[in-house]
Amino acid sequence: IASIEVVETEPEHVKKVWENTNYFKKEVQSLGYDTGRSETPIIPLIIGDPGKAQELARILFEEENIYGTPIVFPMVARELSRIRVQMNALLTKEDLNTALSAIEKVGKNLSII
Repeated sequence: IASIEVVETEPEHVKKVWENTNYFKKEVQSLGYDTGRSETPIIPLIIGDPGKAQELARILFEEENIYGTPIVFPMVARELSRIRVQMNALLTKEDLNTALSAIEKVGKNLSII
């Protein structure tokens, strides 16, 4: 109930979530990632290879301190394996750029992009 009250009384938070979502999605797509048809602040990075999706999530978390949830078979078809990243209103542009740099570096190292 408190979260609903915040959304209703502090609309700037909702605006910030969408600003972050739109920025991150545009930038991660420009790196070569497929984000599917998501229209929410939960952004999939569709990898296709379940092993690479799990490895991307592991390296991002262990080495870059970035959390992305791996979603693999049987939750999705094997060829749609992905990690999901979620935007929030507290992330700064600097935070997003740091994450994008790490996602680019690890994605290239794993030959995903």
